[in-house]
Amino acid sequence: MVFPDLVAKPQSLAFAYAHAFYKADAKISRTLRPQVISCIFMIALLQSPESQAGAWLSPKGHAEITIKSTNKKDISDKQFKTPTTTQREMFGQFGITDNWSLTINRLTRSTPDFGAYGAGQKFEAMFLTRNTLLNPGLLLPFTFKLIKKISPFPVSRSTSATIGLGYAMLREFPNTNHTDYGRFSIAIGDKVTLGQTSFLGQVTYANLFNDKIAISDMRALLQVERSQVVLGYEYGVYIPRDQNIITEDLVFIDLPLPRAPLSARIRFTRSRKTESLYDINHKLTGVWLRIPFSL
Repeated sequence: MVFPDLVAKPQSLAFAYAHAFYKADAKISRTLRPQVISCIFMIALLQSPESQAGAWLSPKGHAEITIKSTNKKDISDKQFKTPTTTQREMFGQFGITDNWSLTINRLTRSTPDFGAYGAGQKFEAMFLTRNTLLNPGLLLPFTFKLIKKISPFPVSRSTSATIGLGYAMLREFPNTNHTDYGRFSIAIGDKVTLGQTSFLGQVTYANLFNDKIAISDMRALLQVERSQVVLGYEYGVYIPRDQNIITEDLVFIDLPLPRAPLSARIRFTRSRKTESLYDINHKLTGVWLRIPFSL
């Protein structure tokens, strides 16, 4: 996912936040350290020759790679729990022209019982284009004019919307064959900047479909950025083929990496997923590495 105006600069305060966040759960922290090292190694390989697409496209000739590692643990109040899952994902968005971007997403889940094959896999490729007909932003009418009138700081606004169409291969259940889908998405974003502080909102809807099955994913994002530190909250609703509605509450902090090549950034995420049909709750802790670069 590409967010506008995220430029990496060293920030000692930012890394104080990161240290406190990462030390919050020592057990999961120890679990993630080898995964972070693996991600850094993968970045080094990507640099030699070379979250979910959002409302902003990559400019022509620019791209972003995001590498994610997430630990998912069942915290339900039940005797029998689902096994802990490790999820690894690589997402790329590439600016083909100023009005078209290509996104590619590869995800693999693994568990101690089933390994990488049994816990699920996904591959997606999609073309995104700018949606000029449906780009109203997310603010109510006249709200921005009111903000400009009462704000003591300089105020600016940026809105964007995209439509995407592509292909997805998904294997949701252990030891089953994959299923082919078409993929459709729409996203609307709105960013308001007051002085040195920016507020970004975004809503997205994605649908996987074929002649028998439909799977939906809806998300709403709100993030605040100041001094290169980004704090955010995302709420998601996922409706799989069995109609077991899954909701997710996610918070994150997004920080620049000092002295890192290509203005890389790191994001720490904590979330809770709830499956209402089966009364199951999961806690997820993740690390993202985001690398913008020129093609």
